[in-house]
Amino acid sequence: MRDNKLKNLISFNNEFNIQLLIHSGVIEYIGGFDPDEMWEARGLAGHKGEEFQATMERWSQLGKEKLKNDSKFQRELAIFINEVLELFNAIINKQDDIVNKYIGRKEFHFIIGMNRTGGTYLQSEVSRAFDWPMQKMIKSLVHDGIPYPMFIKGDKHNRVYVESNLAWRRPENYYNFIFQLSQFLVYINQVAKDKKKVVLKNVRFSHSISLLDRIFGDSANYLITVRHPAAIGFSLFENTLKSSYNDVTIDDAPMALVNYLIKWKNTYTEILRDGLPKGEITPILFSEMDMFLVDFFKKHGFDSEPSGLRITPRNYDYDCWDGKEVNDIMNQIEKLWSFYGLDFPVPKQIL
Repeated sequence: MRDNKLKNLISFNNEFNIQLLIHSGVIEYIGGFDPDEMWEARGLAGHKGEEFQATMERWSQLGKEKLKNDSKFQRELAIFINEVLELFNAIINKQDDIVNKYIGRKEFHFIIGMNRTGGTYLQSEVSRAFDWPMQKMIKSLVHDGIPYPMFIKGDKHNRVYVESNLAWRRPENYYNFIFQLSQFLVYINQVAKDKKKVVLKNVRFSHSISLLDRIFGDSANYLITVRHPAAIGFSLFENTLKSSYNDVTIDDAPMALVNYLIKWKNTYTEILRDGLPKGEITPILFSEMDMFLVDFFKKHGFDSEPSGLRITPRNYDYDCWDGKEVNDIMNQIEKLWSFYGLDFPVPKQIL
């Protein structure tokens, strides 16, 4: 009797009923939307917030109409998703013969770091060096859009999503993460099959490197952008003040900047939460990005000069943001990275 009770306690049902979401970028791709329009609406520097938002809303409506009324679109989408499902199941079940059709013989360069750390500029320059057609691709499928943020950091509590470092490990997030990553892999296999070097930017990947490591192994390269938290905070807060979608005022700046500092520490800690991945990690300091690119171009045989990173001069509160507490946090990250044999570039200037 006791053995039967114990057996009942340790048995469980491992079947899940999970809704897998098709990424909006796939709708845009199958629908034949023009990537140039979205890139133009955003701008490489990311300063066209309202125009970008309006374009996204219009594309969303067009996509809904195609899903409802366009039979040719529906057939082509079904064919695409069938291929995605085959790859998705192959990744889940570790069927390397299928997965290698999409990953084998390719190098994947993941650009990771906080917002406003030069990641888009770096993606553009690395893409140029590799002849990777970044701006001819659907923006949401190659730049900070896939997988959806909620599948990486969204933790659902009482029907409300909050950010959590471990959120992608929840079954519904884990499977959707892989399903949407499979959509990306099928997409690039169709539009850039001959390209051996792939460039994908997603700032939230800092929280899920162990999953990327499991899928891509030593085919992955992680380019980690680093900038002083004060510079990141001021840049992000300036954009927030310019937006008409909120009621933030300059009085909210101190608390906002404290939150950015917490996120900064969290981002560069989470990268190494599960130890070193098989792929190479390369941290890149914002103020030294062009110097990095000079060496990067030479290494990869690209005969050109960097386009030039734009650094906006600002008046910072140096008493606050260059104080002991801020420097202590940055030094903590340096010590953590050194434990794994990595040199973390502590920002010496607020740039």
